[in-house]
Amino acid sequence: MIQTVKENKIWYTPRQIEWANLARKLYHAIGSPSIEAFKGILRGNMIKNCPVTIADVDIAERIYGPSISTLKGKTTQQTPKPVIVDEVEIPPELLINHRKIELYMDTMFVNGEGILTTIDKTVRFRSSVPIKARSANEYMRALHLIIQHYDKGGFQVI
Repeated sequence: MIQTVKENKIWYTPRQIEWANLARKLYHAIGSPSIEAFKGILRGNMIKNCPVTIADVDIAERIYGPSISTLKGKTTQQTPKPVIVDEVEIPPELLINHRKIELYMDTMFVNGEGILTTIDKTVRFRSSVPIKARSANEYMRALHLIIQHYDKGGFQVI
């Protein structure tokens, strides 16, 4: 369940909230170290005459949670997943016996957008290309893209 700062402040007195604000202000003033390092600085009395206590830091963490600016600055980017090429080698028997391919095509509409769909009779490879308008030039452009895929594979569309 998500809690807001306002809901978190209900559990503390105005004086505790005031000291928590002071603790958070000091935390940012000294460069936003980790919370444990900040508590170590306070515990070791490295800041002379510092009125902030470890309890104030704990209350500030409970009220405000982790500092957003600190999280953004210290969070590293995760390494992306590698791209896996999933190409299948065309068997030589298929190329020898079925080099010439008959192509069937149709137009389908999805949410009012036209898509040229094709399937060949032999290999049964399906393809689709979006079309911008219902004109001959647009159909020729889409068909040319599909035929290029067959040409790359060594097939001839008849």
